[in-house]
Amino acid sequence: MVPPPVSADLELRQLRMFVAVVEAETLTRAAQTLGVAQSTVSENIASLERALGTRVFKKNGRSLGR
Repeated sequence: MVPPPVSADLELRQLRMFVAVVEAETLTRAAQTLGVAQSTVSENIASLERALGTRVFKKNGRSLGR
């Protein structure tokens, strides 16, 4: 089965925030590392998920799983 095409709305900023969340393991710590508000990271992850058409993290309490 061929995966659906990735949206043209995918941006490098979203990928950078995704990597920061993976490394930090929480949105809050990723935001602190990036020097932005937690809501900015959350909005960018949501936008990335819309562009990809799938969730990129499983929420596990306050931490995120891959």
